[in-house]
Amino acid sequence: MFRWRGDEKEKMNLINLFNIPNIITIFRILTSPILLFFYFNNNFNFLFYFTIFLIITDFLDGFIARKFKLETEIGGILDPIGDKILTFIIFYIGYLEKFIPYWFFIFIIFKDLLILVSGFYILLKKKNVKIKSKLSGKISMIINSFIFVFIIINLFKYFYIFNLKNILFYLSFLFSIITLVDYSRFLR
Repeated sequence: MFRWRGDEKEKMNLINLFNIPNIITIFRILTSPILLFFYFNNNFNFLFYFTIFLIITDFLDGFIARKFKLETEIGGILDPIGDKILTFIIFYIGYLEKFIPYWFFIFIIFKDLLILVSGFYILLKKKNVKIKSKLSGKISMIINSFIFVFIIINLFKYFYIFNLKNILFYLSFLFSIITLVDYSRFLR
């Protein structure tokens, strides 16, 4: 029979790591790079469906965590990492396809890296600080999810959604700025 040999705090951290929302998040982190495999092998159908699936898992893990009170500190760290990985991969594909401009790709990557590094800094320097996601960050991720879908649809070459694409870019840019300002408040 298995017997835990660590202290109770270590045991609870391990249990918290493997709750359903965190497993969904870890799955998203580990499987997001598969999108690049689909892209480079011109398997756009799988790319489209798997992107939709990963977007759903992003919303599902948070919903389950809140609904069933399964929010954990590790989940609060892993979920944004999963978001950033998914965002980078899809926007990289969009950049390669010339669907999104270079400046937008660089801006989004810079913003996400800045938020991640700032978050880790806060966790290391300020004890007992809970970093919760901001409404602006959630709205930004929703807008980005639409952009993700449009990037993948654009690969099929029978849709042209220039006007809607531009509106979404500017909305994403606006909410990215708002998100940066929101998260910068933690640094004070």
